[in-house]
Amino acid sequence: MTPCADLITAFCDHLVLLGRSDRTVGHRRAVLTMADRDLPHGLEATAEELAAWLRRPGLGPNARASYYSALLAFYRHAAGRWLALNPLADVPRPRGKTGQPRPVPLEQLRRLLAEASEPYRTWALIAAGLGARCVEISRLDRADVGPELTHLHGKGDKHRVVPTHPAVWQAVSTLPPGPVARKQSGERATPGYISAMASAYFAHIGHDGVTMHRLRHSFASFVDTQDLRVVQELLGHSRPSTTAIYRAVAPAALASAVAGLPLTADAPAQPRRVPGRRPLRVAPGRVAARRVSARR
Repeated sequence: MTPCADLITAFCDHLVLLGRSDRTVGHRRAVLTMADRDLPHGLEATAEELAAWLRRPGLGPNARASYYSALLAFYRHAAGRWLALNPLADVPRPRGKTGQPRPVPLEQLRRLLAEASEPYRTWALIAAGLGARCVEISRLDRADVGPELTHLHGKGDKHRVVPTHPAVWQAVSTLPPGPVARKQSGERATPGYISAMASAYFAHIGHDGVTMHRLRHSFASFVDTQDLRVVQELLGHSRPSTTAIYRAVAPAALASAVAGLPLTADAPAQPRRVPGRRPLRVAPGRVAARRVSARR
């Protein structure tokens, strides 16, 4: 057992009460257990020890950012309850690599929908026509889909309503009551099953590299609006920065935007801004996240 295993368990119980998904709880438990095992004093660590653990060789930028988020959630909850302070407060947040949009090209998407058999065609239509995640397709029931609106139930039990594309309604309207996506046994298909089976099938019919998630990128890129806020609502993202990863911008649109710059001879020059400097914060000695009181 790791030094702070009891605190990790209590924190994960707290996440369950908040309604966090099993995936989120499992990921944070794994990261915290790893840190509790690797650090010299477990999670009762200093800022320097945590920063060194996050910078260790072999850890990519996205993993660093993910581990930092899990640790930060723990320390914010633990500070003042179980630990005297939050040692991560003075550790800069690592930056992960920004993802790039990976939509399936429109012509290929049309060929895939023309060539695919059921149930993969319907799954692809829901991803590309509603922007649904695999978890949302897994939870989708026939009663959730109407001719005008579709109710999607996603990560963290979040619910959103999106307009139903006519092609989606045509494909789903004749399905029997119950889950839209089923295994061959008839039971509800899991998100992992939908993702793996669809990828394998698409490769089998000549569309290697097409995934359900890339079809969701296609929805974001081809939906008929230039308003990123609208796309954000349709995709169910909490932040526009996440939506920007999904939405590809056509080169012609970029060229048109640059060509429209009003760069005339009498254009006023923009003043140069000189950024200020932040003072360094240096704490003497070893300042660690110690427990508020001994365990009973």
